[in-house]
Amino acid sequence: MRRKKRDATPVSTDRVPKRIGRLHMSLTLGCFALRISANARSLKNRRARSSMGTRRSRVIATALAAAAGVLAMPELTAVASTSGVVNATIPVAPGAVRSVAVSPNNVTYSCSSGSLTLPNGICNFSNSPGITVTNGGVSAHIDVNGADAVPSDNQTHWTLCGSAGPACSGANSAPGANQYAEQNYSCATTSASTCTYPPLLNNSPQCDTTFNPANSTDPCSAAVGVSQHEGLYVEGPQSSIDTSPTFTTPITWTAVP
Repeated sequence: MRRKKRDATPVSTDRVPKRIGRLHMSLTLGCFALRISANARSLKNRRARSSMGTRRSRVIATALAAAAGVLAMPELTAVASTSGVVNATIPVAPGAVRSVAVSPNNVTYSCSSGSLTLPNGICNFSNSPGITVTNGGVSAHIDVNGADAVPSDNQTHWTLCGSAGPACSGANSAPGANQYAEQNYSCATTSASTCTYPPLLNNSPQCDTTFNPANSTDPCSAAVGVSQHEGLYVEGPQSSIDTSPTFTTPITWTAVP
């Protein structure tokens, strides 16, 4: 049995444009969507680059401002202090030391009766040759001082009196109990008129006027290497608690400016 042929009715052309139109619209919309998406990504990228540029600009601006602030800072001033220090150097010439030499270092008084008698006995140590006092290698002034007379049993001392020391408490201003008086002197010749008698010794240094008696303003001045021969004079106490057979006392010469 034969199939009945369909009529070859032509397809209506009015439908094609609709389909084509729909396809075209779909393609068009798709392209538009792509454009929108691309434009959105481009805008987003531009915004990101713009934001990054803005941040970079801000960082640079902040750094420039900080640098400008540093450059504009005033100069730092020194911190105030309540004290200041300077180191001073003192030049010293080798050998430029004031000194004095005394010889001999031990002497014994000579007394008319062989030993000092009480009350107020007198003894002497002659200045010929006496004690030689020599100034050292620098011009100086020579001072001299005495001290207590110490008994051999180291008990009660005799103390110096007179002149700048304590007053002598004995009769006629002579040394009193446990006191004594002592004096250095120098004589140019054996004549007493040529002798120089400085003040009575005391425990404090005083000018030894035997060195330059002609100089009334500076009688203890001594040039380099100058020597003086000196003697000693002593007057004993009115009475003594200590009965030791010997007393010893130091006499000290000092070179000073």
